[in-house]
Amino acid sequence: MKLINGDQVKSLVKLISGYNRAAGTDEYHKIAEELSDYLSSNGIPSNLISFKKYKSDGLVKYGNLKTHKIWTRGESSLRLKKPYSRFLVSTRETPLSIVFGSVSTEGRKSYRLVEYGGDESYKDKVVLTDKHPSDIFEEVIEKGKAQGIISCHMRMKSEEIGRLPGQLSTLTNYLRLPYHEKAITNKAFAFSVTHELFSFLKTALKNNEEVEIEVEVNCQLKSGNIEVLEIDLTKKHRGSYGIITAHLCHPSPGANDNASGAALAIELCKELMKNEYLPMKVVLVPEFFGSMPYAMELENEDELPLFTINLDMVGEDQEITKGTLLLTETPPVLSQKETELLYYYLKEGMPSYGFFPIKRFYRSPFMGGSDHCVFSAYGVPSPFIGHLPDKYYHSDFDRVENVDPVELEWIGNAVLKTLNVNKRKEEDVNISIGSQLIGRFMYYKQKLEEKPGSYELIQRMIKTFGIESFNISDLLEVKGLRSSQTPLIPKFEGTIGFDWQKDLPGELEPYKEETSNWAEFINIISNVVGSRESVETLTSVYYKQSEETISKLVDYLVDSGYFQT
Repeated sequence: MKLINGDQVKSLVKLISGYNRAAGTDEYHKIAEELSDYLSSNGIPSNLISFKKYKSDGLVKYGNLKTHKIWTRGESSLRLKKPYSRFLVSTRETPLSIVFGSVSTEGRKSYRLVEYGGDESYKDKVVLTDKHPSDIFEEVIEKGKAQGIISCHMRMKSEEIGRLPGQLSTLTNYLRLPYHEKAITNKAFAFSVTHELFSFLKTALKNNEEVEIEVEVNCQLKSGNIEVLEIDLTKKHRGSYGIITAHLCHPSPGANDNASGAALAIELCKELMKNEYLPMKVVLVPEFFGSMPYAMELENEDELPLFTINLDMVGEDQEITKGTLLLTETPPVLSQKETELLYYYLKEGMPSYGFFPIKRFYRSPFMGGSDHCVFSAYGVPSPFIGHLPDKYYHSDFDRVENVDPVELEWIGNAVLKTLNVNKRKEEDVNISIGSQLIGRFMYYKQKLEEKPGSYELIQRMIKTFGIESFNISDLLEVKGLRSSQTPLIPKFEGTIGFDWQKDLPGELEPYKEETSNWAEFINIISNVVGSRESVETLTSVYYKQSEETISKLVDYLVDSGYFQT
């Protein structure tokens, strides 16, 4: 039975994608109010809808995350001045061309353009590069004293799906500068340009002794508050409820990332009002910077949920974006039930032609990168549903025409079935997920045998996989297991964040992409189990990496002050 109307959800995606949803701005508040009004007009009592505010001034930290100023985009432009006059780009026709966090120039200013050449002086110049402005900010702006950066950087490049700058030469990428209190004292700006325009400027630098550009940036940076929209459908079951999370932030259009997740979460509210569902909250947040203070507040009030389900990039037309639907697992030291239920219902509801699936679906190991990391760090199981790779990820090509109503229905219906009290009791469902839980537990039990820290891990997994409920005595045997000797405790609250990767040692550079997932995983295991041997053993087994490599990463995190041992 279809419980979600995909066309209705897509209409909400269209509404949301029209707003520039930078956290803390007037437009973010306006779309949050629009969604609140939509819920009220569809029978959700207004007293169940609230706006929670958290300070964001570039100084305050929530756990390991340093807040940023509230940044509002203003009309900005880039022109060639020498060797001849030519208009290049402006926010009028390409809103994403001005990079988030750029500081106003206070009028039109002229600068010499130079190409990025590593660690050198760029005083009062603008640097052309294909690197991410945040990655070279310290080198180019803070140390090199450049005034600005022009970049065509593309994240998550993939030749296999046609996602390379030269293949998408007219695409503009969504990029950010640091804009916490210290960073903005540099009064720097950055422009994101197409590969086509980047190539033009690179050729101009090659063919001319001097290239001069004219820049005007009109953006506002101020202290303020970010908002979290909470819809409380717990039916007064305060101590036993779940949360559906989706981040509402990101610039327009951002249709799949993440107007799709926010729209689906809002539409689910209409069905979740019914008594046949578990007590739930639906929470729309600024990614990380909203979920972190919100989770801290719940933890302080002893009201953390039993689980969360994170919806992030859930509406993709797979033929257009080349994306694959992912269900990202919960780490095995956290309860596995919601992951297995979602997996069961996503498989059951997969769009098909007869017996033949017509969609791509993959169950992936735990990975970081979204709000599920925040709750997982507090010991809350938080499966993630989304799509990757995505041909138009973080760009102005992430448009509503790339959204598929069928995909939204598929995911929405699976989430509702997972949360349906009666569905969770069905014999066939429990036999299926029980076999998955037993099989996966046996895998870990065998892989962990005789390894350091295995005793604490298996004792924990007996609970998280619900092994005692199966009444199979052999599963509870703990022979061949070894205890931990060394503690490993995070020195921060919540997610590990982003800054720790800046000085990654050379021996770990080949694993840089993977380490972001490994570090979040390490943080979760250490929060739950608290021992170094257990952390290193499980991380190496889970990600199929050598214990030596994982131990080097833990050494680095300890030496950098993130963990104590």
